[in-house]
Amino acid sequence: YLDRDNAEWALACHTSDRRTATRSVTCGNTGKVRTVTFILNDAWFPGQGYTGSDLQIQATKGDAVIRPVRVIKLR
Repeated sequence: YLDRDNAEWALACHTSDRRTATRSVTCGNTGKVRTVTFILNDAWFPGQGYTGSDLQIQATKGDAVIRPVRVIKLR
């Protein structure tokens, strides 16, 4: 993500068919590219094709710039 403007953003994912977990990030204002890693041990990915989302990135304050996103299955 781009560390600028003290923006805030969150990653939301499903943990079951009725629950969602959120991980939040608060940016500084260095203008540098930063990396964050989330370990989602309880993630559940119900999306099938283009019918639903498995992960959501939501800007909660300011104009958050996030790219790229990489998902790795560990087990």
